[in-house]
Amino acid sequence: MLNLINQSYEPARMLLMKSKIKGIGEKVAECILLFGFGKLESFPIDRWVRQSILHHYAHLFEADLIDSLKARRSLDKARYNKN
Repeated sequence: MLNLINQSYEPARMLLMKSKIKGIGEKVAECILLFGFGKLESFPIDRWVRQSILHHYAHLFEADLIDSLKARRSLDKARYNKN
């Protein structure tokens, strides 16, 4: 059993990512931490967040991230973790 309650954001995220639980990737780990454990540092990017960024907040992000989001390409692990 993973002990995520007492962990800060990054250690809890690493525990989830290193777990052998099928289906836990970057976005699911972020969702678990945000919605299940109230870790407000978490920022899951799904289609709706992507759309909101493109339409309202593009000026706050780097151009290459916006280009990736416009092209509907999946963000690689390094890019996902950077934002």
